[in-house]
Amino acid sequence: MSFLLYAILPEMENRASFLTLLASAALLILGLPPLGLWPLSWMAFVPIFLLLERNDTSRTSWFGISLLIGFFYFGYGIYWLWNYDFTIYTSALLCLIPCFAVLFFSFGYFRNSLKDSTFYYFLAPTLWIILMKIYSLTPLGNIAQEVPFYGPFSFFQIASVSGFKTHGALVLGLNAAIAAGIHKKTRRAFIACAVFILLLVSSYSLGSARLKERHPEEKIKAALIQHNLPAIQLWNISHSREIFETYRRLALEASKGKPDLIIFPLYSLPGDLLRHPDFFTDLARQADTPILIATYVPQVESNRDAGFFDMALLYSPQGTVSDIYQAIQPPPFRRIGETNIAEYKLLNTPAGRAGIFLCYENALERMGRKAVNLGADFFISLSNPGFFNQSFMPDYHWMQDRLRAVESGRYVLRVSPNGYSGLIDPLGRVIQKTSLDKEEILTLSFGTRQEKTFYHRNPDWVFWMASIFIAGLLIKRRRPV
Repeated sequence: MSFLLYAILPEMENRASFLTLLASAALLILGLPPLGLWPLSWMAFVPIFLLLERNDTSRTSWFGISLLIGFFYFGYGIYWLWNYDFTIYTSALLCLIPCFAVLFFSFGYFRNSLKDSTFYYFLAPTLWIILMKIYSLTPLGNIAQEVPFYGPFSFFQIASVSGFKTHGALVLGLNAAIAAGIHKKTRRAFIACAVFILLLVSSYSLGSARLKERHPEEKIKAALIQHNLPAIQLWNISHSREIFETYRRLALEASKGKPDLIIFPLYSLPGDLLRHPDFFTDLARQADTPILIATYVPQVESNRDAGFFDMALLYSPQGTVSDIYQAIQPPPFRRIGETNIAEYKLLNTPAGRAGIFLCYENALERMGRKAVNLGADFFISLSNPGFFNQSFMPDYHWMQDRLRAVESGRYVLRVSPNGYSGLIDPLGRVIQKTSLDKEEILTLSFGTRQEKTFYHRNPDWVFWMASIFIAGLLIKRRRPV
């Protein structure tokens, strides 16, 4: 913190620079839970665009201010990682801090090429789309960068057409147009404001209309079990009998509803349940229902210190492990000896072909595309954020599952040990949802889908349009006068 301040504060050339830093950082943070004042976070970039419009601040100062805004916003936004693992917190923060700085430095680099052109107002949105595409290819994904643009769920429906990054791009475009209108007071700037407002209003209206569509009756039944056992691994090891008794009790209780599938969350279960599956194969036989669990399986039998696999295991009433899914993406920066495979696969269940998300995989939109391209009928999201239930991380995970549903047009069955668990329909609507830190069994009905959304048929169309726009600017800058 002190290093960053000493390096950047001298570059703040005037009082306006400091006020810009405070205003943007404060507005971004006020948009986060628990306050969730999203209209404020949506306007958080107006101050820095105003500073750019003044044209009396150096690029170094823009870059420094943007770095500090990123430091304060992301530093607070992922605060729960501090108590969990300071090294992970620091690594994630260092990767996220440059996000806004890169955006505004690039904006400053290109803006003189456009001057008073109408295309000036599309510069920030196109840069944002390209930046989000780059982050989406990293283990971090886009979750932290997109949170400032969360708001009413009607706006999220744009994800089925162009991905949620387009919504963030529209909000950024409005910020730039408002700043230009305040500073220049030109007709073109006011028209740009009206255009972005019209696009956002249209997005909201169309999204609201989609959300009013009738929810169809579905016939596949599943039981989601939120067992609410402690997330501390040392407790797991010393209470193995209690854990397995809880799993037996809840599975047999859930079986009374005659579900097609019983689903337990990702949880660090004692033992090696891949090589020694007897407990769960016997339990599936007693329940007369397939049982899906997710747990960590030792790479070497009876030696957890040698590393492990993060797996979803499906046990059949016939006494076998009928299918396995192994995670392909570990949580970023978490060095815990997890070995992942390179190729994504579906899990074949009696209900259909399931796309599985283990742990952090639900935060990566490319995982949903992989599943749909392989023919997934629905998604099952299994994670264990129990360490962070006093933070707003469970809300983030829940919202990511809702986004995966909208992007893909698939049902999402989410199961977590301590919450949230529930059913999300193909429009992202919440059909059922548990509370945090409470033992619950949800018996619910869902369906399968095979059709692809426009976004999954054409996932990069907005990115390529943005890339062509920026390529044109690069050519224009290099062309001799």
